[in-house]
Amino acid sequence: MPDRSQPLNLSAYGGGSWSPRKQSITEELGSVWAQCGINSECSRLRTVLLHRPGNSLAASENPATQKFLEELGVNCVTVEVDELGKAAGAIGCLTGVLHRESV
Repeated sequence: MPDRSQPLNLSAYGGGSWSPRKQSITEELGSVWAQCGINSECSRLRTVLLHRPGNSLAASENPATQKFLEELGVNCVTVEVDELGKAAGAIGCLTGVLHRESV
């Protein structure tokens, strides 16, 4: 568990292993992010695209290199994504799950 007494020294918040974005989110549209959008904060949710991570989350033994505060439990994250997908489906959302393994 990292020392959280000085959070700005943690990579997740700009310290140590932190690195800046190479492009803005706008520039990443179409390559990293899908072209999408919303026009209301309170309209009915119709479609949800989830990324179900795999072992790529466990690729590094040092969470700071991935800008995480601590090691992630891959099994916990995949269960949470699955449950979120079920909940979205239960309210009538079209739900897509992306399975992509890349390290």
